[in-house]
This record gives sequence, structure tokens and C-alpha cells, in this order.
Amino acid sequence: RIRPLNSQELSRRDSFAVTFHGSGRLEVAPYQATPKQFGFNVVFEPEATQEDVFNHSGVKKLIDMALNGYACTALAFGQTGSGKTHTMTGPPQQFEGGKHPDPEMVGIMQRSFSYLLSQSSQIQGNKVIRASYLEIYNEQVIDLLNPNQKKYLQVRWSKNKGFYVENLFVAECETVDDLMAVLEEGMRNRQTGSHGLNEFSSRSHSMLTLTIDTEQQDPDDENLYLTKRGKLTFVDLAGSEKVKDSESTDKTLVESNNINRSLLVLGNCISSLGDPKKRQGHIPYRDSKLTKLLADSLGGNGVTLMVACVTPSSHHASETINTLRYASRAKKIKTKPVVKMDPREKLILSLKREIKILRNENVYLRQQLEFPAKPKGALQKENDEKFMKFLKQGKDVGNTGPPVASNKGEAGLYEMLQEYMIENEALSFYPLLCLQAEPYPVGQQNIPPNARGKQPQPAGPKRPPHRLPDNIPHRTPPNMSQDPMQNGGYHDDGYMSPRGRPLQNGPIRQESPMRYPDSRRSSQASASDSIRSMNEKLKQEIMELEGEIEHHHMVNQRNKSIYGSQTSVRSGPR
Repeated sequence: RIRPLNSQELSRRDSFAVTFHGSGRLEVAPYQATPKQFGFNVVFEPEATQEDVFNHSGVKKLIDMALNGYACTALAFGQTGSGKTHTMTGPPQQFEGGKHPDPEMVGIMQRSFSYLLSQSSQIQGNKVIRASYLEIYNEQVIDLLNPNQKKYLQVRWSKNKGFYVENLFVAECETVDDLMAVLEEGMRNRQTGSHGLNEFSSRSHSMLTLTIDTEQQDPDDENLYLTKRGKLTFVDLAGSEKVKDSESTDKTLVESNNINRSLLVLGNCISSLGDPKKRQGHIPYRDSKLTKLLADSLGGNGVTLMVACVTPSSHHASETINTLRYASRAKKIKTKPVVKMDPREKLILSLKREIKILRNENVYLRQQLEFPAKPKGALQKENDEKFMKFLKQGKDVGNTGPPVASNKGEAGLYEMLQEYMIENEALSFYPLLCLQAEPYPVGQQNIPPNARGKQPQPAGPKRPPHRLPDNIPHRTPPNMSQDPMQNGGYHDDGYMSPRGRPLQNGPIRQESPMRYPDSRRSSQASASDSIRSMNEKLKQEIMELEGEIEHHHMVNQRNKSIYGSQTSVRSGPR
């Protein structure tokens, strides 16, 4: 965004150094130097209004993505006095006591509040919006909603959260007035100063973060509701400045050095992330607190919009070119947006999807083995009664105290899923077990090897009709030889059941298959009975797993209703 020439530049009779070529292209011509050309998604000329910037910059798309669970950031970057704060919040004078802001001059943040509440009202389900506001002043983090706090806040890191600010005050907001109160309180407490380039210069980097929790229905399961945790962050950076031009001294000089140092680290991170070769190496996020808190926005799983604010004055052409270069590098950064969800609900969703996949695999194996589908019988009805009794007990326990975890817990769910997969594996081994049990006709037991030392395949009876198709690869159970003659008519003693226990009946011995032609049918019947027994256990464990998942979901819902109302949340500042 290019601002108009200000009064100081007009009095100095600076020329207009920026030329617009349309379609997001512009050219900067320094004095007695080669013009530089740049291209961006959108270029706002000096005549653009605040409403034009909000409607065409892509902020609305960021808000829509935040409501769907993505982490989004709107970032204003540029030289001091280039219009960053004006773009994000409007004129700083409007936050002085007793003044009403001009509706046409309000910035991106105020317009985003109205659009956010308007869009969230169309979403069915529970919605919670929380706001926090901080500034980074001289490399120290200060809570703008709790300015009386004596100690500076610490930036921590965790595996689940990444970089975060410890003990930061969070206000729950329900209306646009609540959000406006947070913004006004923070702007009044923010560090500002005056120097040769700007009368109302921001001396710190500010970050207003909105955390949006929305409860939405799972498209794959009508009875399952998922909590998505979106995040919308507005960042107003302090401007880079030349000490010679700003005429900074004493306190202002120290502030300028810290601002330029943090912006230099930010520029290094942008340069490294924009270069495919450097991106694979070390990114210096930890060199500054600003880059720590922007790590997820720049190179993580979020979506970031950068608004580069520049001045068209020929006197500041070099600063304008530097800003546009950083913006061009930031444009090359590629991120992978990911929806953020509640970890426990994410686990439940993944387990349910795993169950669905395993059920489909089980049905497919039954069809290939020509097993009859089992109707809903007494076993399932009995499990339904146990399940309802289990839920009733869970409700009784939950109403008398804190939430009680399941006996098996998450580890039990994983164990059940593992057993489920092993039993499906056993189904795929069944045709091979039947082949191992096939006897050979008389006279073909001691066939000499051929010239290459390989045992020729005896011409035995046809394979059973319930074998798998040829296009499905057969997997051999552990310690099981492909040739039953090498095992002496035995199943290997090392073969284990799907649960990791030895077969109770021990090895199956085929005694004189020539004298007892019915041995093959008895072996097949034994294997078939074993598979049916395993599937009965499998069916029962599926019911238990569904009960576990439903119980976890009900406990979460009960916690929200019981303990959520007991938590006292301080309302936003008015």
C-alpha cells in the first residue's frame, strides 16, 4: 500500500518516485539510479480507501479460514511513518479519551471484528472467541491488557503449542463492543513516541490474537461434533528507521536500535524461508522474541497476509526498495495450512476412522472367504444392554465428582485396534492354512528333486473354492513353511494366535493322509471354527471400543457443561 505524500514531504518538494503499471506491478525510480520493478498480488494506490484495503486485500478470506480452524495472520510491515498503524487500526488520535472514531477511517482490525461476528453467527453450534493483546518493547513482552504487571512475560516453547507467552491475560468476547474494548485498552497502553519522521510513532511491535473455538458437525458422522480451534492474529510492526533521519537521541535511540535489530532478524528469517536451499537449513527464529512468536505464521502451518506499507517520496526511495524486496521474498514462502483441533477429539476421530477402515477390510475378507454375514443376534443385543448400563454408570460417577477416566483409557483403545488388525491379518492367512492341510495322493510323497535341486510341485487335488483371488498377494504366517512335506505334516509349533498366545490345541498333526482321506475336511473345519471364534470375539470388542469412544465424548460434553460454568472468566475491558 502506497500512502500519499505528507505535509513534510510536500514542503520539501519531494518527487513521486513510484510508478504504477497495473495488474499488481509497480516501479520505483531512485535518484540517479536504475529503476526497480516489483510484482505483487494487489497494489493499493494513494487514492485507495480503508474500505478498499479491507475488501480486496484478502483479510476476509483469512477470517473465513480462521472460523474453519486454521491459524491466520495479518502483518503490516514497512518504514516508520509509512502508514502501518493507519492501515491496521486507523489514525492513532481516535483512541484518545472521549473521541469517537470516524467510521470511514477505521482500519482492518475494527472491520474484521464486525465481519468475524457476522460470519460466526451463521455457524450452528457453540462458539467461543477469546482475545489477548501484547507488545514487544525493547525485546521485552508486555501484556497490554494488564499493564500494571511488574514482571515482563516470558516466551516459552512446548512440543504441542510451539512458542507461546506465559501468563498472558485472555479475555472472552461475545460482541463487537467487547473486541473494541480490548483494542482500545491495548492502544492506550501501547508505547508511542515522536521523532523527526513521525509525530505518533509506534515504539513497539503489537500483536492482537483472537482464538476462535467452533463446534461443528463431522461430515462423515452426524452424531459426532468436532471442536476446531482457529486463530486470527493482527500484527502491527514498529517501523524501520535511519537514526540520521529520525534524529533519535537517548531513550528514542535505544528503542530504534532494538526495533532495527528485531526487524533485521525478521528479514533474515524471511530470506531463509524464501530460498529453497536455505529453507532446509537453520532458520534463526530464536534470535528475537518477535520471530519466535511469528515462527508458526511464517514457516509453520498457518496462512499469512503481509501488507507492505511504503512512501512514494523520492527522499525515502532506498527504504521503499528495501521494504518491497522483503515483501517479494515473503511472497515466495510456502506454508502447509493445517486445521487445529482439540487433541482428545482428534484422537477419537482418528480411532473412529480406523474402525471404519478395519470394518470394511473385515467385510471384504468375509466376502472373499465366502463366510456368511452375521445378523444382529443375541450377542450384539447383550452388548447393547451392557453398553447402555456402562454409559449410565459413567453419568452417575461424573455427576458426583471430577471426570473419571475409563479403565482402559487411550492405551486400551490402541490395544483393541491393534488386536483388530491382527485378527484381520489372520483372516487373510486362512486360505494358506487350508492349503497347508491338503494331503497329497499316494506315490507323490518322496519325489526326487530336479536337476536344479528344486522340489517339483505335486499334482494334488484342486484348491478349496473359498481361496482368495489370484490378484491378492498371499502372506505366509511366521515360521510356516510353504511346503507341508518339509514340516512333516505339522503346523509349526512357533505359530501363534492373533492375540500372541500359543494355540491351545498345539500343533495339528496329519497322520497318514492316504489312509484317512477325510483329514483334509476335518482340518478345514477346524480352521473355519477357529476363524469364526475369533470373529465372535472381534465383534464383541468392536462394541466395547464404540462404548469407550462414546463415553469419552460424553465426558467431554459433561465437562463443558458442568465445569465450564464454574470457571470465572474476566470480561474484556470496557
